[in-house]
Amino acid sequence: MSRARKLKPLLGLVAGLAFVWGTLAAATVVVNPNVIGQTITRTAIYSTGPSSVLTISTNVIAPTNAVHHLGAGLVKTVTVPAACTSTCTLAIVPDAAFTTDTTGNISLASTAVINKVLFLVWDGTKWNPSY
Repeated sequence: MSRARKLKPLLGLVAGLAFVWGTLAAATVVVNPNVIGQTITRTAIYSTGPSSVLTISTNVIAPTNAVHHLGAGLVKTVTVPAACTSTCTLAIVPDAAFTTDTTGNISLASTAVINKVLFLVWDGTKWNPSY
C-alpha cells in the first residue's frame, strides 16, 4: 500500500479537526468520502491560524489556537479557552520533552515524546491527555 494511501484517512481526520477550530460559525465538512463516506457539521470554537509556540509560565500554558508547539518544562495547568465546551480538544506538538502532572487541571501525569502529537480533551473539569 502506498504511503499516500495509508495517510488518506488521517488527512480527512485532520481536516475535520482543523475545521472544528475554524473561523466560520458552522458548515458541512466532508471528512473523507473515499474511506468513510460521510459528512459532519461542526461549529467553530475559536480561530486557528498558523500553529504557534506556547511558553510554559509558572507551570501554566494558555492556548489560543487548536494546535500549538511546546518546549521543555513542567505543565500543571492548561488555561481553558472561554469558548471551550466539555468536548474541547487541543493538539500539542512537543518540540522538546515536557511533562505534565496532576496537581493542576490535568488528569494524567505524562512525558511528551518529541514530534508525537499529544491531544488534550477537556471534560468540563480536567484535561485528559492522549498518552
